[in-house]
Amino acid sequence: MFAMTKNGLANKLSAIAAKYKKEGIVFSDNAGIKELQFKKLLPDANEILRDYYTQVYAG
Repeated sequence: MFAMTKNGLANKLSAIAAKYKKEGIVFSDNAGIKELQFKKLLPDANEILRDYYTQVYAG
C-alpha cells in the first residue's frame, strides 16, 4: 500500500472489509472520517499472508 492516493487507500480498505466481512472487519467513511474496525478475532496472521501471496503470484 505504498504511494496510494486517498481514494486508492479508501478503495483498498473497502475491499479488505468486503473480503473479510465474515471475520468482522468493517470499514466506514462518514463525514471524512475513515475507520477500519475489527469486531472479531482475526484469523491467524500466517493464513492472511498465505492468502495474500497466493493472490499476488497467481496473477
